[in-house]
Amino acid sequence: MSEEMMRNYKIKWGDYKKLIFLAGPIILSNFLQNLYNLADSYYMGKIGGVELATSSFTSPITQMIIGAGSGFAIGGGIIISQLVGKGRKKDVIKINSQLLSINLLASIAIMLLSFLFCNKILKVSGASGELLEKSGIYIRFIFLTIPFTFIISTYTTIKNSKGKSMYPLYLIATSTVANIVLNSIFVNRLKMGLYGIGIATLIANLLLGFYCIYELNKKREIRLVFFKIQKDIFLRIVRLGIPSSLTTITNSLSFIIINIFVVKYGTEVLAAYGVGNRINNIIYVLINGVGTAVAILRY
Repeated sequence: MSEEMMRNYKIKWGDYKKLIFLAGPIILSNFLQNLYNLADSYYMGKIGGVELATSSFTSPITQMIIGAGSGFAIGGGIIISQLVGKGRKKDVIKINSQLLSINLLASIAIMLLSFLFCNKILKVSGASGELLEKSGIYIRFIFLTIPFTFIISTYTTIKNSKGKSMYPLYLIATSTVANIVLNSIFVNRLKMGLYGIGIATLIANLLLGFYCIYELNKKREIRLVFFKIQKDIFLRIVRLGIPSSLTTITNSLSFIIINIFVVKYGTEVLAAYGVGNRINNIIYVLINGVGTAVAILRY
């Protein structure tokens, strides 16, 4: 390798500072997101063993379904980062608006299809009897949150792509606190069981979803005039995001296949396996955060 190439590959302290500044909030956001999921598992465990197993059983299913549309955010984020680097502010607003519009339409389509094939998905995944009944109750609430989840994902992508990773951190922190408080009210005080956890999740996502749209509109980061989907932008976002979507889908599918075998040993084993997976996910928070930051800085 020549000296010139060595100089090009040499990382300066300033690059490390940028990486730390961007990756730090992303890592904390990912950690809080895992804490959010653990909070749901905690309250489900207080209700009963089957309910806790429900959390473990439905998690990879919802991740796979939502992952089918997650590529839009990844693809849009790459384009936004490129435009931000070139200083093309008007085009950034246009892509922001297009990304939000695409994600809204995709999320509604995914939500409707998920409801339509809900029981078939659960049965194919290995659910039966009480697990099938309770998984059906909980996962339908999760399906209702899909449009708001996509809105929040769009907001996070827009902010991270501009290097404003503190904004999603505040959002996730608020979401986690709101979810814990609402779960405490609906489960501990009102004794609503799985319905309470589902309602708490739906309310928390609904409020944050509307806030994201309000904040993006207030700061003129989106404009209604750009909401009509343009074919060339749509295809570019899809092309860039497909690899990420396929990665998420195949990863989730592997856990669904494992669940099919684990559920045969009973709901107690399934519950323990799921809790272990949620704790294990925390280990990957650092890696995922740094990887996201590097992808943003690259463009």
